[in-house]
Amino acid sequence: MQVHELRIELRIMARTKPVKSVVEVLRRKLGLHQDEFAERVTLSRRTLQNIEYGTPLSWKNARAISLQFNISADWLMANDPSAPMVTETGEPWSLKTQGKLPRALKAVDPAFSKALFTLVSEKVIAPLLEDYLKFKTSLSVAALIDPKATVRWHTFQNKAWSEFLKANPAVAEGLSKEPVKEGLSRADLESIKDDVEMVIQMPTLPGEETAKSREQLRRPGRC
Repeated sequence: MQVHELRIELRIMARTKPVKSVVEVLRRKLGLHQDEFAERVTLSRRTLQNIEYGTPLSWKNARAISLQFNISADWLMANDPSAPMVTETGEPWSLKTQGKLPRALKAVDPAFSKALFTLVSEKVIAPLLEDYLKFKTSLSVAALIDPKATVRWHTFQNKAWSEFLKANPAVAEGLSKEPVKEGLSRADLESIKDDVEMVIQMPTLPGEETAKSREQLRRPGRC
């Protein structure tokens, strides 16, 4: 076979190869070469190539792509090329919608973003992680003593949550618009890692405990 014929055959094979990553689907929809797409989402071309050839997409990279092109991070993490493309708000994705989210985010005041970041870290994420560490040990011991203990715990937890929603109708109304999810997806677990990193970056951890606390949060198996 001549070299010219071999090159043509290789090009045909490249065009017909099965798509292994939704990132490639998105890139082709955008009409971008790999180096152009990689630069837009601050990835190396090699990393992008690995992703398109089947390397699992990290939550961090999914978020970067999502923010740049207004594509759902959940759609990216699910990695189903046959699934319809949707935006972060769940609407059908198109070339017209892909630029809307970044412009909106750039309009946010950086000082406001930092204040919101601190508020969520201190008032929401950190207390939840403290509860997790406390209940993880207690419920693990309880489960060994009485396997039904965790069932009773979830019963009390659901009752407390119902009472909380009754006392906070605005929160209940907002949650009613969210889709009901069962179980933990990979995207959920990756987002928990992001929450832990958010608390690690908090400037308010007590000085004497900072190193110890951050090491505990980073220790494998904690989340």
